[in-house]
Amino acid sequence: SLPGARGRSPVAETGCRMNCQRPLRPLAIAACLGLLAGALLAGCASSSPHPFHQIGDAALLDAARHDLDRSEPERALEKCEALIGRATARKQREDAEFLKARCRLRMKQYEAAFEDLKSFVNTYQLSKHRAEDPLFSIGIALIDGGDTGFLGIRGFLGLSLEGVEVLRYLIKISHNGKHAADAQRIIAQYYFERAEFELAQLEYEAFLADHP
Repeated sequence: SLPGARGRSPVAETGCRMNCQRPLRPLAIAACLGLLAGALLAGCASSSPHPFHQIGDAALLDAARHDLDRSEPERALEKCEALIGRATARKQREDAEFLKARCRLRMKQYEAAFEDLKSFVNTYQLSKHRAEDPLFSIGIALIDGGDTGFLGIRGFLGLSLEGVEVLRYLIKISHNGKHAADAQRIIAQYYFERAEFELAQLEYEAFLADHP
């Protein structure tokens, strides 16, 4: 017999051999594989740089503008979001924020574009970028139900109300701007088309008072 095994019963030795030779359960194997996969993914993520890491901020902004000019707003949006997350210069971050809203407008993500523009107006109150143009486009698109006509009101209740909300916001931030009169008139016409004549009258009176 082996040293140290003295006194051990045959039953104990048999149990020891069974425990030592017992295969891993499938759940344990799956857990180990999951841990290994997670470690590998974490390592890849930490070692893989951002796809735009070799492009400077100014060049990345120019590339985003170029993408939007080529009617590729999705690619432009990706670059804008990358730039917003890393830019240290306020001017470049400001340009990227405004371009991001324009990308969403081009992609017909009207509600997201509206939220982006409201945030932009609050953050960059003295910006050279004028939010009135995209806001007016969003309002018209929502009242139109997303179609290309100017006032082809379709009766899409939710969208139309959103359009009025956008136009009211436009009037609020730019009461004497180039789109303010048209926005006020379109709101009045919107209520008139829906046979809400009392509201239409109030809007027309406000239009005449503000834009005689």
